[in-house]
Amino acid sequence: MQLSHCTSATRSAVSAAQHVATSCARLKVLLAHTGHVDTVRTPAGRCLRMASTATTPAGGSGLASTDDAAVMSRFRELVPQLGGNYKGAHGKVAVIGGCLEFTGAPFFAAMSALRVGADMAYVICTPSAATAIKSYSPELMVLPYLHEAAAAAAWPGGAGEDKVDMVAVSRAVDRILPWLQRATAVVVGPGLGDDPAVCEAGAALLHHARALGLPVVIDGSALTHIIAQRPEYAVGYSNCVLTPNVAELGRIGAAVGVHLPGRMSDAWQVHAPSIAQAFGGPVVVAKGPTDLICVPSSPPHAAADAAAASPSPSPSTSGQELRPLLECKDPGALRRCGGQGDVLAERPHAGDCPPPVTRACGP
Repeated sequence: MQLSHCTSATRSAVSAAQHVATSCARLKVLLAHTGHVDTVRTPAGRCLRMASTATTPAGGSGLASTDDAAVMSRFRELVPQLGGNYKGAHGKVAVIGGCLEFTGAPFFAAMSALRVGADMAYVICTPSAATAIKSYSPELMVLPYLHEAAAAAAWPGGAGEDKVDMVAVSRAVDRILPWLQRATAVVVGPGLGDDPAVCEAGAALLHHARALGLPVVIDGSALTHIIAQRPEYAVGYSNCVLTPNVAELGRIGAAVGVHLPGRMSDAWQVHAPSIAQAFGGPVVVAKGPTDLICVPSSPPHAAADAAAASPSPSPSTSGQELRPLLECKDPGALRRCGGQGDVLAERPHAGDCPPPVTRACGP
């Protein structure tokens, strides 16, 4: 898609996201380098085992003790060779979201995945969103399979928007599962909305994605209407990235017992490491004036091994101060327009479907 014929809002959203592209494209490798993830799998199935660094003790800088050149050197090992690849070898991304009110969010997320280098992108949306999303780009595969309770209620004799037809939801999930199983990474939430049937289907698909071991990004509506209500869908899953803004950070924090003080403000971001610790697995990318990338103080597998070896807390972990793994202070756009978060949502798992030419390695 050429930016020349996009709206100014589209151009602004895409350009404003460029300052975080490098950090997010490197995220999986950085986590491997710092011990949160042991192994990174390339699209061709090759596993690269990453050396880990020591965890940060209390009073330390709090940021990963790794230099940019070392991280980028490891990242380049994941980039597949050109030529001889089948369609989809560089990644197939499933975006679960898109409803009557919100058709732009899943488009931005899916197109961002293609721009970063994925071969294919599926948008799994409601029937009411499909025509609009299909008209945005011929590159997207649009699957209008999410059942809408609101649409059913509009028909004579409808059960009402507050009643969810779980049989219809189950049928929708069964129809979507074969597509989900083809994906190499999944994002749940852009434009998902608050329709109860759509959210039920989104939760079920999130559960299946986790069972399949797929890398998952949870964003937007899914944070509010799934994770904030049922945090167990993300707790303990280290192959997952949560991308909350400040308001969403407060909601998902409360769901795991981290209640943020006072009125909502950018000051809430300081609690992002505690929320990541409470989730015990997912990476938390807290968006704000400074973007914070936070992980549990110990990798989930290391924490489990330590707990099995000794019932008492390890001195090396109990004395740690919770801090972000990485901070992104690069200036972004002065205008906060719609679509910026959706462009970002597909970037964190770029390492799972790396591009043939890695534009994320440079500005």
